Amino acid sequence: MNAIPDEQAALLCAIVSHINDDTPRLVYADWLEEHGDTEQAGFIRDSVRLAGMKKRAKGRKALAERLT
Repeated sequence: MNAIPDEQAALLCAIVSHINDDTPRLVYADWLEEHGDTEQAGFIRDSVRLAGMKKRAKGRKALAERLT
């Protein structure tokens, strides 16, 4: 089993430590993109965006379907 890089571990700890704050998730998405994982980075950004949308917001249904 491969260990994850220290920087990635610190970012994941920040997400867990600040569960109600989207900033650590978005920073992690940036890190993922910088390290070539654009698909996962996009999933995280879209998930954050969906969580902040009102139930009847335009585009919400399409975004939710794309994430499932």
